[in-house]
Amino acid sequence: MKCLKKCRKIISKDTRRLISFKKKKWVNFTKNIDKNDKKYGEYFTFFVAFITSIFIRFFVVAVSAKFSYSSGKMLIDFILQDFLIFLLSFLSIWIVLSYILKCKPSKLKYLMILATPLVVLPPLIDFVATKGGGYWSFYINESLRGLYPIYVTFFDNLPSAIEYFGTRIMVFFAVFMIALYVAYVIFAKSRSFVKSVILFFITAIIMYSIFFFYASFPSWFSFFYFSIFEHKSIMSVSLADISSLFITPHEIFHANPFNISNALLKKLNMIYALLVIPLILLKEKRDKN
Repeated sequence: MKCLKKCRKIISKDTRRLISFKKKKWVNFTKNIDKNDKKYGEYFTFFVAFITSIFIRFFVVAVSAKFSYSSGKMLIDFILQDFLIFLLSFLSIWIVLSYILKCKPSKLKYLMILATPLVVLPPLIDFVATKGGGYWSFYINESLRGLYPIYVTFFDNLPSAIEYFGTRIMVFFAVFMIALYVAYVIFAKSRSFVKSVILFFITAIIMYSIFFFYASFPSWFSFFYFSIFEHKSIMSVSLADISSLFITPHEIFHANPFNISNALLKKLNMIYALLVIPLILLKEKRDKN
């Protein structure tokens, strides 16, 4: 019994030391971020970490594709597309989390900074899994009926030639860690295990839905476009409709900046750029309230 008590005391001392060490590390980490943000502007550290992760991601993708890009313009379109789609994803998650946890988005910036390297995971995992090749992971363009089985099976039943191997691992890890963080915060505030478990699953579903929405964004935008401007039922929007909207070149102000090879990327980049603005404004409004 005496030995057990001594062991417990030693373990509890070591645990306390480890916790205090981690707390010191975390305090130093947050202090350095706050110092940089005060010097260079709010969210400076996040944008540096985010942009760095995007360029590392693109480098891994470029190595996997053996730098086989037809032109410098297409190269820029790919980088811009990754930058915008992930920025939208981060902003959406950031804002939703602030509502779930009932706090200002600025309180969550440390979490978002730590999450930025996750954007590198999908192509890196694919690169390792294929021994230098990489998988073809692109947007899920499907009808509403076609999207349902993909959603409920966690990106299974994908269209032919598309493989979400690395993406599925990244999404699962991100969803799990965010939901776990929310559950931890809720439990720390309320001391209610049931409430924290419920919010864990609710958060997981919401986060997964955000990732799925952006992974299949052309489909959702097509549902919106054809229902509003073409007065077409959402259920009747087909893959052919989605393809005609995004892949077919269209004129803008009597000029045609698109061709079949880059029409999808350019159109999506234009839409994403327009969507980023209201999300940034909403986040800023949440910070001021």
